[in-house]
Amino acid sequence: MTRLTTALLCTVLYVGCSGGVEPSPESSDTGGTAETTTDTGGESTPDGWNGDGPDQSDPLKVLERFVEAIRAKDKASCVALVHPDDREELGRDMERGFPPVPDEPELAVEVSEQGDSATFTGVPSLDKLELRKSDGKWWIAD
Repeated sequence: MTRLTTALLCTVLYVGCSGGVEPSPESSDTGGTAETTTDTGGESTPDGWNGDGPDQSDPLKVLERFVEAIRAKDKASCVALVHPDDREELGRDMERGFPPVPDEPELAVEVSEQGDSATFTGVPSLDKLELRKSDGKWWIAD
């Protein structure tokens, strides 16, 4: 069992994760709207996302977006931030539930000396995950 599976399975025992954030329009759970959006010529996207997806140039921004997507129970946005090699497994894990996250976590990222991986703090239920840089983009990784 991978660290990603272990982290998500350990947290599905918690019931719900209230965060006060409405799900995004892409979420099939409720069809709600995202709280923060940017007008992109008729289409509404979460702030910090460009037309092709999230801005992944900064590991802290990727982590913040991932936590927001979990709080909103927005599987599509979560999966979009996960490294392609880990997406299928994460998608299956999220079918069972989302891990709890604090309402306002104090997130911190520490990038490795090589600059291609990072660890983070602030969300104990996700402490088994890390950030990985691949092709110039930061991703949530197992």
